[in-house]
Amino acid sequence: MAKKPPRISAFEESIVEKASKLDDNLKKLEEATADKSRLKDVLIENIVSPKFHDRTAPSKASILELAKNIQAVGLQQPIVLRKLENGQLERIIGFRRIEAMKLLEKKEIPAIILEGISDADATLMMVSENLQRENLNVYDETVALLEFVAVSLNKSTDQIKSFLFKIKNFYGGKIQELSEEEKESHELINIILERTGKFNIQTFINRLRVLKLDQIIINAMRDNKITYSIAIELQKLKDSSKIQEIIDEIAERGMTTKEIVDRVELLNGGNERARLSHFKEIKNIFNDAVYKKLPDESKREVDQLISRLQELLK
Repeated sequence: MAKKPPRISAFEESIVEKASKLDDNLKKLEEATADKSRLKDVLIENIVSPKFHDRTAPSKASILELAKNIQAVGLQQPIVLRKLENGQLERIIGFRRIEAMKLLEKKEIPAIILEGISDADATLMMVSENLQRENLNVYDETVALLEFVAVSLNKSTDQIKSFLFKIKNFYGGKIQELSEEEKESHELINIILERTGKFNIQTFINRLRVLKLDQIIINAMRDNKITYSIAIELQKLKDSSKIQEIIDEIAERGMTTKEIVDRVELLNGGNERARLSHFKEIKNIFNDAVYKKLPDESKREVDQLISRLQELLK
C-alpha cells in the first residue's frame, strides 16, 4: 500500500495558500501585459506618472544608451499603462522607454493599456519589473525588493522594515517569541526572498543598512562608480565633501579597496598603519615625471609643501 503524504499543519497550509495566490496574481498580470489586442499608440504627453513613488532611478547614461538602441532597431517592447477612472492613462511599466523616446523627440509610443487594475496590482507589476532590470544597483534592488514584499503582504514599507528589525532582534535573542501572525509573515517573506535566488530573510535584513547610506554614495552606486562594499566603507565618513572627494578620485585614477579603507581610517583620525599607507600612496603617485608636467604655479605650491614637510620632520 502506498504511503499517504504527510499531512501539513493549518499554519503550513495557510502559508502555501497565500504564496499560491501571489503566484496566480502575478501570472494573470503577466498574461494581461502580453495581450497584443490591448496594444495602441499613445501620445507621450498624455501619460501621467504613477501615484506610487517609483524610487529606482536609472542613470542618464543608461537612458541615452537605450535611445541609441531604439534609434537603431526600434522599440522592442511596448510600455504598460493602466486606464484610471477619470480616463487618464497612468504609467505602470516603461519609464526608461518613455524617457528614451522623449530624447528621440518622438510624440507617440506603443503601449499595452490595462483596465480595472487596482493600485496594489499596479504597484506589484511596477516593482516586479524593476527587479528584472539588468545591472540593477544594490540600493535600488533593495528598495524594489522591500516594496515587493510590502505590496505582496498588503503592508507599508515602514511596517515591513519595522517587522524585519524585530525579526533581527528575535534571531539575536532579544525577543523570545513571535506571535502566530508574525511567524506566518516571517515564512511568507522568506519564501518571496528565496525565490529571487539571492536572498533569504536573514541576508536581506543585513542588506537593509544600504537604506541609510548618504545620498552622495547612493548616486555613485547608481552611476556604477562604486561597489556595495565600498559604499559601506565610505559611509563611515561623516563629511559629505570627503566622501565626494574619494568618489571623484576613484573615478579619475582608480583606487584599491585597501587604499580606500586606509584613506577612510586616516580621515577619521585612524591608526598609524593608515597614516603610513597614505605616505606610500603619495610616493606612488608622485615622481619626477609627474612634477615636470605640472604648471609653474603648481610646482611652486608643491615646493612649499615639501619645504614645510621637511621642517616638520626635522
